[in-house]
Amino acid sequence: MNKSLFCSLALFTAFIPLNIAAAETVNMTNPTGPVIDLSVRETIKVKPDMVTLYFTISAQDKDKNKAILAADQKLGQAIAAAKSAGIMEEDIVSDQKNISPDYDYDTTPYKVKGYSAHRNLNIIIKDIADIEKVNNIANNIIKSGASSLNYTEFDLLNKEPYLQKATETALLNAKKRANWHAKFAGYSGVKLLNVKENIESEAMATRDTVEMAYEAAVEAVAPEPANFMPSDIEITAALVLAYEMTP
Repeated sequence: MNKSLFCSLALFTAFIPLNIAAAETVNMTNPTGPVIDLSVRETIKVKPDMVTLYFTISAQDKDKNKAILAADQKLGQAIAAAKSAGIMEEDIVSDQKNISPDYDYDTTPYKVKGYSAHRNLNIIIKDIADIEKVNNIANNIIKSGASSLNYTEFDLLNKEPYLQKATETALLNAKKRANWHAKFAGYSGVKLLNVKENIESEAMATRDTVEMAYEAAVEAVAPEPANFMPSDIEITAALVLAYEMTP
């Protein structure tokens, strides 16, 4: 059997992860035996332990300043509800104050009949073991002033242990595959020459995002209560490795 047939012609494989942590280890020793290039992926699923809630707060009035004031008041009430639920101040973020005219489309030309003011409010909850508690917090914030819960984002407070676990498993699997190739080709083992690492986390990429249709019009009834059911987060280690076959 021609041992050179087991030498891969391509050293690099392209990865396009949505969020990447990259590392590289290189052995500069010139290989004397055939080289095996492998691409391996290992994915683990993890339960999320935190969530970010993204709210919109809206208010309408014929007077622009009164609309802004009303939105600010609702924002203050929603923040107070979050704090009363035990959310720390550093986990409460409000931004983007927007004001836009409302038109009467039954007139020609269209006339401004009032204004809508909008604020964004993001709430981070770092303990979601009791998901019913998370539901209650979201519902109380809506009742206190938030107009809608746009979506939620589940994630992990500390991804490092899971990234390490996925990488270690990928390395072990790569070593097994490389040894199989080497022994099939008549060699006794392999020596690692090069590693390229891509870490992909669904928590950062697609994340566990749930579109919550809680759109609330001015005269609409209260939005439907929140009922979160978070799914697992996938963390993937994708490795490109080069091994030298050894006698």
